[in-house]
Amino acid sequence: MPSLRTTVPRTLLTALTIYSVGCIVPTPLEAERLNANHPPLIVKGTPSDFGILTVNKSDPNGWTVGVVASDEDEGDTLYARMTLKNGDLFQTLIDPIILTGSPREGRFPMNTYCPFLKDIPDPLVYVFVTDGKFASHTSQPGKPGFLAAKDAAGNPLSQFYDSNFWLVKGCQ
Repeated sequence: MPSLRTTVPRTLLTALTIYSVGCIVPTPLEAERLNANHPPLIVKGTPSDFGILTVNKSDPNGWTVGVVASDEDEGDTLYARMTLKNGDLFQTLIDPIILTGSPREGRFPMNTYCPFLKDIPDPLVYVFVTDGKFASHTSQPGKPGFLAAKDAAGNPLSQFYDSNFWLVKGCQ
């Protein structure tokens, strides 16, 4: 029969072994940074939501399309760019605009682009919304011409975007 003198050290040793091997303490989850950037979200397109857009060339105010977007970061400036997807390239149709108001909205005058679009079979007109500035008007294959912004120290800033498109009909 074990003595009290050997039982206590064995019990402590056993408890220490079980604790060190059998008890795994998970690392704490990383809390979201307070200054994390959130992506913008396109809420809807106007005059019709995205998909097929039939041109109304008889509109006395001119033919315009618009975008409504939101962003959890109220202080972010949202920019929108209208592009034509031509193969793998995104060609800028209209210079980037700033979305304003609440909800944030912007409109693009498209009436001068119908003659250009009529020669393209099934033209896809994309709108991109970003919380950072766009690069110049040139685009690379597969990329809508975003600029990787940097802070004062030269570190890349987090920049997000959302996109959607219309298939334009009726420019003939």
